[in-house]
Amino acid sequence: MRILLDENFPLALLWKLQEEGHQVDHIILLGLRGAPDRAITNRLNSEDLLFLTHDQVSGTVSHSLACHNFACNPKSADNCTD
Repeated sequence: MRILLDENFPLALLWKLQEEGHQVDHIILLGLRGAPDRAITNRLNSEDLLFLTHDQVSGTVSHSLACHNFACNPKSADNCTD
C-alpha cells in the first residue's frame, strides 16, 4: 500500500521510508501544501493510500485508511489513536 504523508511530517521521514523500500508520497512534493481539505480528501478517495497526519481526520475519507498520529489498527480508521 502506498503511503501519503501530510505536510506536517518532515521530508526526512519520506526519504527514510523510501530508503527502507516503502512507496511514499508527501503532500508538499505533490504541490498540495496548504490545499483545501477537500482537495486532499478527493485524492484519498480516488486512490488506495495510507494517509498519515497529525491533524484531526475528517469523516469524509471513504476508501483510504487515514491515521491521526500514525498509530492505528489497519482494519479500521476508527481505531486510530494518538
